[in-house]
Amino acid sequence: MPAATAAPLVEFTGVLMEPAKAVSRAADRLGHFEPVLCLVLELEDEHRTRMVVQQPFPPHAFAQAEAAARRHKPGERVRVEVPLGGLRLMAPNAAHIHVLKPQQE
Repeated sequence: MPAATAAPLVEFTGVLMEPAKAVSRAADRLGHFEPVLCLVLELEDEHRTRMVVQQPFPPHAFAQAEAAARRHKPGERVRVEVPLGGLRLMAPNAAHIHVLKPQQE
């Protein structure tokens, strides 16, 4: 059986726009939670795109997530590495949504 390959990492660089915070999020459908460090960045791209970054911590490490949040300050420039397989995009300001009909052959 071949070894599983890790998802490639994508890097983003930006400026922290808000105080970092530690929160809990659902880890699964069984009711387990995990601590998460949350950052809101303004990316260094031509559109100054906003990006919400979440870094999960082990289940009983909320204190460590809080300590990490205290280390980050608004205005700080950071680079984050994100596995491509876990990247999610959200468009909260869609201008139009078009239904596409199947192509005729």
